[in-house]
Amino acid sequence: MILMSIIFALSLGLTVFFFVFFEFYTEFYYYFLLIPFFIGSFIAVCAAYGIIMVICSFIIRLKKTTNPNKLIYFFVKETSWFIYFFSRIRVKVYNKELEPKREKYLIISNHKSGFDPFLLYKILRTNPYVMVTKPQNLEVPVFGSWIKYSGSIVMKRETDIESVKAVVQAIKYIKDGIASVGIYPEGKRNFENDTILELHPGSFKIAIKSRCPIVITLSKNTENIKKIFPRKSKVEFKFIKVLRYEDYKDMNTLELSRLCYNIMVEEYKKDWKIEK
Repeated sequence: MILMSIIFALSLGLTVFFFVFFEFYTEFYYYFLLIPFFIGSFIAVCAAYGIIMVICSFIIRLKKTTNPNKLIYFFVKETSWFIYFFSRIRVKVYNKELEPKREKYLIISNHKSGFDPFLLYKILRTNPYVMVTKPQNLEVPVFGSWIKYSGSIVMKRETDIESVKAVVQAIKYIKDGIASVGIYPEGKRNFENDTILELHPGSFKIAIKSRCPIVITLSKNTENIKKIFPRKSKVEFKFIKVLRYEDYKDMNTLELSRLCYNIMVEEYKKDWKIEK
């Protein structure tokens, strides 16, 4: 949102500059060019930002570690705003006040689309936030580098050792107050309609070991974004419930996963109405 405001301001500044420099303001009929000039300036500034992001994606690979970096996270978050803006996605957020303000937490959500991670980056106020992701996502041109070096945790589900390493890393981030962690406990993208896949109990080791709040959320309609583009999409995102450690301290991972699953399924069946 901050960068978007800056780009709008720069676009307006360029428009004013050209009008003054070429003395278009001296003739009334030139004022009809203000809107085309502004649109052209906006496109030019956005293109420049895109080029900068591409160049920097190669530069940040020189970093020696992939620990969470607030500056890199800032650009990832702001770019997520860009993606949703240019994809013509309107987001309605429910119960945003439930998000913990000062604590680091584990956030879980359903996974229906490749737009889901960008949605979390766009909405969450915590700084920084890192997600548990599969290795293939870090190979995505340009943005994969930004995601990786903002601190994302890579989980290779093929091997137990790598999965354990990812869980330990996530626990450290939360316990040490370094970052909040997001995970899609369904384990994969859900292509089924109107349902939530069974949640992997292992995902909840992060919460049990770090004794952190679990923020349970849901999104709806992200799977339709690509289908109807370039038409405008309407996406809903809801903070459902925050489980404190006291709420689940006597549960094992299986019991906790079932609790969260039941909460998500019950909420998913409800009819959320988007405000016009």
